[in-house]
Amino acid sequence: MREKMKSYLAKGMAICMLASLSLVACAKHPSKEQLLALGEARQAAAAAEAQVTQKRAERDALLKQLQEKKAALQKAQAEKAAVSARMSGN
Repeated sequence: MREKMKSYLAKGMAICMLASLSLVACAKHPSKEQLLALGEARQAAAAAEAQVTQKRAERDALLKQLQEKKAALQKAQAEKAAVSARMSGN
């Protein structure tokens, strides 16, 4: 009889602990601190996205500049080869 009573008491206490944890952990609405943290996280995400967009534009501009420099180098090398050929032909 006494063991049954201990068993019921232990089960009851476990149920009460779980119920109290679920009430504390699962609030119906977020707290002001949580809302503030969410707002800050959204602002940080927006700033990061803006920075990514800016860096991509910079990268695209640098790639375009690199292609222009490569084209100018090829043109200069071709011109040098033509001049060298004319010089050695004389």
